[in-house]
Amino acid sequence: MSSPFVDVATLLSELTGAQPPTLLDVRWSLGGPPGEQVFVEGHLPGAAYVDLGTALADPASDPVDSRGRHPLPDPERFGAAMRAAGVRTGQPVVVYDGANGVAAARCW
Repeated sequence: MSSPFVDVATLLSELTGAQPPTLLDVRWSLGGPPGEQVFVEGHLPGAAYVDLGTALADPASDPVDSRGRHPLPDPERFGAAMRAAGVRTGQPVVVYDGANGVAAARCW
């Protein structure tokens, strides 16, 4: 199995290649600042912002939801969010966040 990680040089090469990947920016951190604000302040060129709270999680049904704080999203809603972000069948995708990879891994 090849690594799910891509280094900067490889990404740059892929972005300038014949079939550049779709870039998904999923920066998020507990306690802020909000990921969308960070995205607006700067992101990789061509990246689409994907919000963890609305695209990568369903709202908790109540304060003691057994599924946790950010339950996995409904598959149809997740699919719609990915299509809106530019994800297409056969198109490579690179997902990044601004921390330890937890948000990116959730999207991936």
